[in-house]
Amino acid sequence: MKKVILFDFDGVIVDSFEAAYSIVEELELGFDRDYYRKMFLGNIYDSVDDHHKDSNNKVTDQDEWFNLYTKKLLTLPVIPGMVEALTALGQRYALVVVSSSITSPIHSYLELHNIHHLFDKVYGADVHRSKVEKMNMVLTEYGVTGPDCLFVTDTVGDLREAAKANIAAVAVTWGFHPKEYFADQVYQTMVEHPDDLVLAIDRYFKPQK
Repeated sequence: MKKVILFDFDGVIVDSFEAAYSIVEELELGFDRDYYRKMFLGNIYDSVDDHHKDSNNKVTDQDEWFNLYTKKLLTLPVIPGMVEALTALGQRYALVVVSSSITSPIHSYLELHNIHHLFDKVYGADVHRSKVEKMNMVLTEYGVTGPDCLFVTDTVGDLREAAKANIAAVAVTWGFHPKEYFADQVYQTMVEHPDDLVLAIDRYFKPQK
């Protein structure tokens, strides 16, 4: 049975933070980059719900957001080194995407960059808003347990959701949250460059004696 590697999408495979924040500005949502970055300290949809509780804050229309997001996403390159890492990992692990973005643009992006065939499935926000629930779906659908999986992510909120699903996580530092955000957080290992990702994952499943 293959081990399963779960990948966050935004920030891990594609550097989409600035594109996403440009939508915040375009829709005049009224918060700065730091506030937006901190919304990913938890589940982003919970953070959005909390933001909307203040009647002074503008409510975000999800359809409008993802229409703008899709157009911007499809202009962005894959993070350098990630195609090579995914290609190598796909030869010996089952790869899935677990994302807070909706599924359709992720499929389009993976197809555009000729890496769609490397992934078995994509679990987007239209599958469930909670990554804990989506991770549990992966465990059920693949007939595996937490130790058979590893989640690759760039945000503190994802680390916390992975812990709730009893799945170890790799924290990468090239995404939405820089290295300092991961201080005092629980993760299996930290990777600072895509070139080191394959070795880190292989070592997790085949530790050095």
